[in-house]
Amino acid sequence: MQKLLKNLLRNLINLNIKNLKINGVKKFNNISEYEFSLVKAKLELENNNKLDLYFQFIENNKIKESIFCYWSLLYDEECKRHKTEVNSKAIITELEVKEDKSSILLEIENSNSEILKYGTIVYFINFIKYLKSNNMCENIINYLENNKTTLLVGIKLNNSIKLL
Repeated sequence: MQKLLKNLLRNLINLNIKNLKINGVKKFNNISEYEFSLVKAKLELENNNKLDLYFQFIENNKIKESIFCYWSLLYDEECKRHKTEVNSKAIITELEVKEDKSSILLEIENSNSEILKYGTIVYFINFIKYLKSNNMCENIINYLENNKTTLLVGIKLNNSIKLL
């Protein structure tokens, strides 16, 4: 799975990854009618910048809700890390839409704290289309066609990487 994820990030998001380490699953309960969780990974790029990456397969009809859940999970994680509560207003701005993916920038407006100061980018990737275009395993494609077919990939930005 790590090799597939690295290739996907290189090909669709243009990230030159040196190292990818999966840290585990982050769960966030009681914010929607369905349970939301993300796999968290640390990326080291070839230019030695480090990024936090979050990903999860989601249902196609849950994209809008997944944006809220993803942002809430990150916001909660950052508030706990900084031991603070911040009452900033979130802005959601669509950046681009392409055939295979769309990306959305989530950032905090007028934030005087370090809580998601630089924002986060979220990609929604049509994973079946990606697998088919790269002649990947038919068993995986058949399974996904009957289940969750969109891959949410979130990248938390930092002071060295403000916008990819």
